[in-house]
Amino acid sequence: GGTNVHAVLEEAPLRDVSSPATAVNLLTFSAKSPTALAETSQRVAAYLLANPDVNLSDAAWTLQIGRKPFPFRKSLAINSDFYQNPAAILEDLAETGITEVKPEKQAVYFLFSGQGSQYQGMGRDLYAGAEDDAVAKLFKQHIDQVFDFLEPKERNTFLQLMYGQTDPQKINQTQYTQLAMFATSYALAKTMLALGVSPDGMVGHSIGEVTAATVAGVFALEDAVAIVRLRGQLMQKQATGAMLAIMAPVATVENLLQPNIWLSLENSTNNCVVGGTETAIVAFEEKLKQLQIKCTRVRTSHAFHTPMMAEAASELAKAIAQYRLNEPTIPLVSNISGRWVQAQEMSTPAYWASHILQPVHFTESLAEIMQAEQSVFIEVGAGRTLITFARQHADKKAGQQFINLIRHPREEVNDVAYAYKKIGKLWCSGVALDWSVLQGEAIRQRVSLPTYVFDKVHFPIEVQLGGQVQAASASKMLAEPLLPTVQMAVFESQSELELVVINAYKTILGYDEIGRKQDFFSLGGDSLKAVSLASVMTEQLGVKVEVTDLFKYPSAQKLAAFLKDNALLQHQLNDPLLIHPAANKDEYPLSSAQVRMYALHMLDRDNLAYNLPSATIIKGKLDKKRLEKALEKLVQRHESLRTSFGLWQNQPVQIIHDTG
Repeated sequence: GGTNVHAVLEEAPLRDVSSPATAVNLLTFSAKSPTALAETSQRVAAYLLANPDVNLSDAAWTLQIGRKPFPFRKSLAINSDFYQNPAAILEDLAETGITEVKPEKQAVYFLFSGQGSQYQGMGRDLYAGAEDDAVAKLFKQHIDQVFDFLEPKERNTFLQLMYGQTDPQKINQTQYTQLAMFATSYALAKTMLALGVSPDGMVGHSIGEVTAATVAGVFALEDAVAIVRLRGQLMQKQATGAMLAIMAPVATVENLLQPNIWLSLENSTNNCVVGGTETAIVAFEEKLKQLQIKCTRVRTSHAFHTPMMAEAASELAKAIAQYRLNEPTIPLVSNISGRWVQAQEMSTPAYWASHILQPVHFTESLAEIMQAEQSVFIEVGAGRTLITFARQHADKKAGQQFINLIRHPREEVNDVAYAYKKIGKLWCSGVALDWSVLQGEAIRQRVSLPTYVFDKVHFPIEVQLGGQVQAASASKMLAEPLLPTVQMAVFESQSELELVVINAYKTILGYDEIGRKQDFFSLGGDSLKAVSLASVMTEQLGVKVEVTDLFKYPSAQKLAAFLKDNALLQHQLNDPLLIHPAANKDEYPLSSAQVRMYALHMLDRDNLAYNLPSATIIKGKLDKKRLEKALEKLVQRHESLRTSFGLWQNQPVQIIHDTG
């Protein structure tokens, strides 16, 4: 009798081995306060830098699914250069802006790019990186799905003009441009949908509306490819013309219109485009220059959305009549009316014929979707044209977020890394993501990482001289952060050169205050304004400032640093024989070595590696008062003896304390 075995235990199954780390990874951080976020993100990044054996993709997966998301967020997209410059990584992380996610649901809108945003190489790295990255693989699958409906020779033609290295101007021909833009925007939209980003509405700009309608189910994909291809060919065959972008309100421009010129595009509150014959546009351009109204030619050979497209509109209507058109399954805003699409409005051939004749009322379309304070606008297409229009719109709200997915052609960065950075910004804006899609078929495991850093608080007590200790009043015992709260405060300029740059930004963008780290393009700048800014700064500084410099160094801080390092400007600003004292500040930036020292200290606060002890034997009687006075003088004279590290505006800095 009795029990020989009470329980039989089987050996635990073997743990799956993680897949190798991918080239690009997204680190996500969140906390209940800005200070806790700053400390936690710095500690995790410093740990990863100090432990290169940790699989970075596993670390990213752990942060994405193993940590509860809190309101204050930031993210960092990292690649194979992560270990090359640890100080720069920590500094970049410290400078990354903090976004606070509000409890209200974020409305999400897709903006589909139109003609004029295209360039050879748009999304090239995403298409080429499909074997190594899940997001790139999704993108390529949908690009191939579009072009698989073409004949093999034509398919190869499009892939070559989009991702090849020869004949970069061919993509600007309308017969190619429209399908290339359609494919790119369609692939991006489908990739976003796969990641769990569900739009509350969609707006397209010109050909972008056809793409939006396809994503919403108005056209079957195969039908849409045939329609877009034909649309581009028909419009290419029309009489040549020209288009002119004008930095002025529509009402002003309409009062100036001349024969053979029509309003084509209402882009934003102070941005519109006219189209017409080449002769008429040349004369109109000269007239605008005389009136000191800024304008620039649009990269096109025809006058789209004008009566010059009448024949193409008629032929397109006949062709579309052969296909089945459905009601949209996702709300759309119409280019023609500038209002939400109504039942049976978009599902007729007549609508799409009128679409290439009528002006694009994008300003009114934006007004329809820009009423909510908490909204996220995602440009699914090349560059940032549409989110720039949205930022310039009169209805822009402080809580709205504007995100593009593919870089501007002048931005020299890998497309996969750029996309991950923007996906991180989506999450920081409160958009829920399906992290498993980001990992694809790779096997991921959670790894041990530094835990959440809570805010340090202290409760002061009052000590009386009689030796009795009195508790502080209830009001004084409220928790006080040891580190300053990070707010979206405007930084004052800390140098003469930086102030010049900020003032130039204010002049061009029309703001009263601009922060030293705020991005020129995030503030509503575009290519046209960048040209104006470069001109203003060249005039003020007496040194050539290129437009490409503004794309590489978009903030006042970065641009000023670049210009200061420029040999010619350095010679003009500084007397080589004179050392200028630094301006008095509340805080000063750390050097690369100091940032590294600070990060190591945060990992091990009791480490005395940087303490240098010394002992001195003094013979004779020591005058303590004279020694104290000498030390006081020494501390007063040498600021380094009264300097400490700390955090200021969410950045590690050095603070020089008063001598009192």
